[in-house]
Amino acid sequence: MILFLVVQMLLAILFLFSGSGKLLGWSSYKKSFKHLRLPKRIRILAGIVQLMGSIGLIIGFWFSSATAASGLLLSFTMFAAIASHIRVKDTLAQTAPAIFVCMLTVLLLFK
Repeated sequence: MILFLVVQMLLAILFLFSGSGKLLGWSSYKKSFKHLRLPKRIRILAGIVQLMGSIGLIIGFWFSSATAASGLLLSFTMFAAIASHIRVKDTLAQTAPAIFVCMLTVLLLFK
């Protein structure tokens, strides 16, 4: 049980920063989305979804259904990230962070 709470907290922080960076147009995210050949509107959409997921994970500390819903939402986001890396023929090393985070989001579905 403690493992799930730690994962939930770490993912909430990760997606809070990641979503904010995408919405605020941090240069690292702009470069990443350019490399993945994805338009600005997808970066902004990903940022909104990640912020919503992060907020849902925080709410999930009190309401477990919010954790499951946010985990599902963020899992789909990470599957899309993996697919984007595959589409541009990134190496496994370049795709590994998305795979790892995706596995953690899927883990939340089994809380």
